[in-house]
Amino acid sequence: IEKAHRERLKHDRNVCAHPNFAEDGNQFSPQAELSLSYIAQAATYLLIHPPVKGKVAIQRLFELINEPSFPAEEEKAFTLLSSENNLGRVRESSVRNLLIILLKRVFRDETGFSAELFSQITAALGAISRLYSNTYESVIESKLGPMLSDATDNQLKRVFPFLIARNGVWSKIDDAEKIRIHGLIEAMSVADLVKYKLGRLAEINFDIEEKFISVANKLDGTGQYELMSGLPTNTL
Repeated sequence: IEKAHRERLKHDRNVCAHPNFAEDGNQFSPQAELSLSYIAQAATYLLIHPPVKGKVAIQRLFELINEPSFPAEEEKAFTLLSSENNLGRVRESSVRNLLIILLKRVFRDETGFSAELFSQITAALGAISRLYSNTYESVIESKLGPMLSDATDNQLKRVFPFLIARNGVWSKIDDAEKIRIHGLIEAMSVADLVKYKLGRLAEINFDIEEKFISVANKLDGTGQYELMSGLPTNTL
């Protein structure tokens, strides 16, 4: 919209600046009120507001978050992304798009990714939640549920390490998806329970803790020993 207004202003400026006679021989001369509106619009679009970044910047930031040099610690990610060169001056719609593609990278990507990259993505999400809290909450509430619903079991398993880093989103997940997550825990092998750090998640999530203990109690002695060996603390 702003671009269209600027093009109209430029066109009218050219008409005023260069001789342009109509068929009746009168040169175009805008009224004072119209001239004042030109000044006001030019100031609004070009001078008053600082420049903001859009789609191109978001693609660059997504690529940056996927680089090995991007920090896996939220505080460092916050310092990096809050810079004016990054998310310091970005349209809200662009921040929303960045959040969506990061969530898609986690829950819809079929190729998989390293634990290091996963930590970088969750650190970036944590930083964005601090910089643009309202936009973050809106995207989590509207987009996370459908992504979990469409995820395969292998993709859905990523919700466990995701919750370790962003446990606050648990309250945003629908009951239907929580039932599926609980069912997934029951169906997981002991090796997967250890791999996806269910014991660590159980320490900070009461709902997961109840299901985790229930599953652990059903294991035989060998299974319980293997599970206990992989726990960070004596959760059971």
